[in-house]
Amino acid sequence: MSEEAVAPVEGQPQSEPSMWDSPDFAKFKSPEGTIEYDKLGKSYTELEKMVGSRVPIPAPEALPEEWDKFFDRIAPKDTSAYHLELPGVDDVNTEELDNWKRGFLKAKLIPRQANDIMHMLTQEIVNEQTRTKKANAELAIETEAALKQEWGANYEGNKELVGAGLREMGGEDLYNLLSPLLENNSVGAKFLYDVAKELRTSPLMKDAGKGNFGLMTVSEAQAAKMDIIKNPANPLYASYHDKGSFDKRKPAITKMNELNSVIVNSPSFSG
Repeated sequence: MSEEAVAPVEGQPQSEPSMWDSPDFAKFKSPEGTIEYDKLGKSYTELEKMVGSRVPIPAPEALPEEWDKFFDRIAPKDTSAYHLELPGVDDVNTEELDNWKRGFLKAKLIPRQANDIMHMLTQEIVNEQTRTKKANAELAIETEAALKQEWGANYEGNKELVGAGLREMGGEDLYNLLSPLLENNSVGAKFLYDVAKELRTSPLMKDAGKGNFGLMTVSEAQAAKMDIIKNPANPLYASYHDKGSFDKRKPAITKMNELNSVIVNSPSFSG
């Protein structure tokens, strides 16, 4: 006689499945189906550690003290946690970066927040540097055009005269301070040139006898011109006599203009 399933009797309480029958607890059973309590205990211990290490986020209306406790848990303990970089920024000041790190630590910012702030600042600095370089380049072009229009062929020679005068009067420090006017301020450049012309024969100048701050005497300039014109061994001889493009003659022509400027600017020069 075959076995038949016995239908449950209506109203008879049914046994509920044990929680150990859940697939979630399968990892705590042996192949034979018995419960391995050591695995279960270890899992519970790890869970407690994980829960205990979590930092609850305070509610928006929480007191400042609660927020301080929260940030104390997640913020670095010293500035070594911050690795700040400013890619694209010229002349990074390490001391200034250290000040930023101390500020971030005081504000209890995590490294990611600090880096986000620095990236925004870096981009703004790079943009400002780009704008400044562009403006300086445009100003240099305008200044050069204005000075060449006024000084003509003596442009390079006049710049040399101003530079030599600045060095004679105050050395490299004065030259570094004022020489940028030659590149980005035509009014300032012309003022320096006028001053240089007046002072080049002043008895206060160490090389006043040469009339051009010791660059070279008039006779030396005239001799240098003739050497370019007549001496085949002179490096600029071939360039000066080249009948081809202006680019090939340009080095010699530029030098000749400088020498002419020495002669023209000499106190002994007469129209």
